Amino acid sequence: MPKSKNPKLTPKQEKFVDKYLELGNGTKAAKEAGYSARTAGKIASENIRKPEIMASIAEKKEAAAKKAGFTLDFKYKMLKKAAELALLPTHNQYGVTSNADVRGLVAVIDITNKMNGHYEAVKSEVNTEVNNDGLKELISQIKKDY
Repeated sequence: MPKSKNPKLTPKQEKFVDKYLELGNGTKAAKEAGYSARTAGKIASENIRKPEIMASIAEKKEAAAKKAGFTLDFKYKMLKKAAELALLPTHNQYGVTSNADVRGLVAVIDITNKMNGHYEAVKSEVNTEVNNDGLKELISQIKKDY
């Protein structure tokens, strides 16, 4: 197999990244990259979680967007234009004027929020330990009340 372009990835992982970007499906990408069809789903799930593979996917997506001229600045300019258009009143075929396209405006705000990372999951810890003494006391109290 040819040497990988990314020193942190094996040639097979590199091919997986390329196929994943092309197909958008991890299992299919794993099969086309040469992994066993029997284990392709498991391998894809594992690969997608590996930091070096995630980084390679992100780098290649960014490079493709930049090559196409779809830079962050361009995206924000297009979103601004979409918001401005959504705010304009429209006229239907009967000459009836309707107000701004609220759904369109909300979509623009939603996309902008996602681009700015406002919807990222917040991790929190939950104590799941059960205190048996407290549980026994609670059961005892419930029995007294009923």
